[in-house]
Amino acid sequence: MKKFDAVTRLMWAITAESLIAGYMLVSIPGDPKNAWLFGFSTTRVVMILAVLAVLAGSWWAGAHLWRGSKWGQRLRTAIDGAAGNEKTLGMGMHALSAGIIVGIYLLAQLMYISDAHYRGILERLAAVIFLGTAISVSAAWYRLRGVKEEESKRWLQIFLFVGGMALLERAWLPKPRIEFPQSAISWLIGGTILLAQIYAALVQRRAGDKQGAWLAGVFALSLLVKGQAVWLGWTRFDEEPLLYTPVLVLGAALIWNAGAGLRNGTLRKAAGYGALTAALVCLGAFYFTQASAHAKNVNVNIALSDQNGFVNFTRQVKETGFRFSGHRNQMPLYPYIQAVFMDSDASEAQQFERGKQVNIILSLALLAGIFVLGRSQFGLHHSINLTLICAFGLYIFKAGYYQVEALYYFLAFGGFWLMAKMVAVPSLKLGIATGAVLAITHYAKASVLPGLLIFWGVYGIKEILTREPKPKAVMEGGKRQSPKKRVASVLLVGVVYLGLLSPYLHESKQIYGKYFYNLNSTFFIWYDSWNEALVGVTARGAQVGWPDMPDDEIPSAQKYWREHSLEDIGERLWSGSKHQFENISNPYGFYNYPLMFLAAGALLFGFGLPKSLNVLRKHGYTAGFSVSYFIAHIPLFGWLSPVANFQDYRFVYGLYLPFMFAISMAIKTLAAELETIKVFKYTIKTADLAAIGSMVVTVMILTDAAIVIPEQMMHPDRWFGK
Repeated sequence: MKKFDAVTRLMWAITAESLIAGYMLVSIPGDPKNAWLFGFSTTRVVMILAVLAVLAGSWWAGAHLWRGSKWGQRLRTAIDGAAGNEKTLGMGMHALSAGIIVGIYLLAQLMYISDAHYRGILERLAAVIFLGTAISVSAAWYRLRGVKEEESKRWLQIFLFVGGMALLERAWLPKPRIEFPQSAISWLIGGTILLAQIYAALVQRRAGDKQGAWLAGVFALSLLVKGQAVWLGWTRFDEEPLLYTPVLVLGAALIWNAGAGLRNGTLRKAAGYGALTAALVCLGAFYFTQASAHAKNVNVNIALSDQNGFVNFTRQVKETGFRFSGHRNQMPLYPYIQAVFMDSDASEAQQFERGKQVNIILSLALLAGIFVLGRSQFGLHHSINLTLICAFGLYIFKAGYYQVEALYYFLAFGGFWLMAKMVAVPSLKLGIATGAVLAITHYAKASVLPGLLIFWGVYGIKEILTREPKPKAVMEGGKRQSPKKRVASVLLVGVVYLGLLSPYLHESKQIYGKYFYNLNSTFFIWYDSWNEALVGVTARGAQVGWPDMPDDEIPSAQKYWREHSLEDIGERLWSGSKHQFENISNPYGFYNYPLMFLAAGALLFGFGLPKSLNVLRKHGYTAGFSVSYFIAHIPLFGWLSPVANFQDYRFVYGLYLPFMFAISMAIKTLAAELETIKVFKYTIKTADLAAIGSMVVTVMILTDAAIVIPEQMMHPDRWFGK
């Protein structure tokens, strides 16, 4: 039976929108300089393939829905179920609103932006931005079909209102930056918009539309804040392109959605969520301002911490049309990302400045990802705390650098998190995801193999010790799986990992003679200092092929063992490992929160005996993997420390996110199992302790952000300026 209902219309609308986006992509003239396939660049080909995938998927879904096939019935049930689920309603409308608002704003830039570089980027991405915006509008319209008329009108009003505000502000501010022009006419226009927002707020309040009034008031407040900021000389509002308007617009929309998404909540709850969203937006703006100031005033040396290497790598990627994969010292993922935003005509200094800004914005996106991952495991308050700890205890100090570390820390944490889940309850889907994330992490930095080997080792021990004569055995989490399926899932991690890396590994084999050829792990690790590496294989062509030197002079494990005594090796391990603990304790923000969480977990474990031992037995292999992961990396980083001339702070920082999440998970598991603990003669609920602890941590983070970190950020002689 053929059905042309709302779900079918939605799918076919997406099909039509995909056709338009595809036409936009192929109609833009190709770039001969960066041509890769059919006259198009690599980026254009990837976007075309993505649009074609959306086109094929939506057409297939629409056809099955129209015919009423078994697949169509499944799709209709799934879509209607998701649209009617009260738990997903708020988040879904947040995402759709964000897609519409940001899409309208970015497309509006094409009419008003004058900066050639940003305009070029937007023109190349216009088709994808259009498709995302159109799909968001279509999905929002589908969702609103079953909502009562009054609320439908309000949703449509908000979409038009917010998008119109973004357009108005672009027309008012023709430069590609958030800047209040000093002319009387410009101030008159701004004042008129401000008064209009205040008037709209009053009218909507009288009409009983409190949330609409609230939104208009937030816009009025945002305009006041921006005007006052420039008036007081907060020059970041005058300097940063394409940032503050979307932050304010999106923040205001999220505030409104936070209230509208609470179907059965009170206005007080809506106000609480709105205030929380506004606070997080303000903290994000503060983070951006501080990191930008540090990048501009402190990180002025392009030769610091391999930044010039990444700058040159990015330029070669851009000049070769994304064909250059590196000289096997630094990995290609980060330069490829930077190359997307690089202007081919920019000087090295201009590229350096722009790249630092790109890295700051990238770090904000990564922090959003950290929040999402945290929210999947913890409550809202602790997820926010973890995100803020990572933001102001680690990322703010690394954001303003042209380095891969911010990206690598997030990806390495993702790999660790998935491997820990695999140790607990392996599955084929999880094995594929783990292998894929580890491969992407390897493309960022070739430091994945030690963790992967630890994962396989711990899981192998678990499989041997827990094997039963029965065909099925209970794993952590209570799920039953056959031994063959469990082992296949774990081995699949390696298969996917090697499969995704195979093009890069094959090229390494052809040029350098080894699949896993990397200057650091193949040669540099067997030198005693960086100066030895510079006059050794680096000077003998190791970056373009196998080094041109006698075999007995090429650094290797065998050569190192021949030339060094056990005392030399022990001294290197000891001094390097000791230096790692100095790296942990010196930088402000790195040791205090991990130490606090570790102490809280230890106290909870001690006061909760013997229940704590039962928790440890239940999750022993996951805990064993985590502890082994941390302990094994310390001596490894210690061994590498002399080669980095003991300027190796960034090595150990890669353990920050895994440690904070692991210890948080341990505390959560212990608190849930214990429920209460007895301290002397008092019985205390662990939930109450967790709430109090979360509030203490929040106060500490905000105090650090407001008082300590700004003072620390502006001193080039502090730990993070080295």
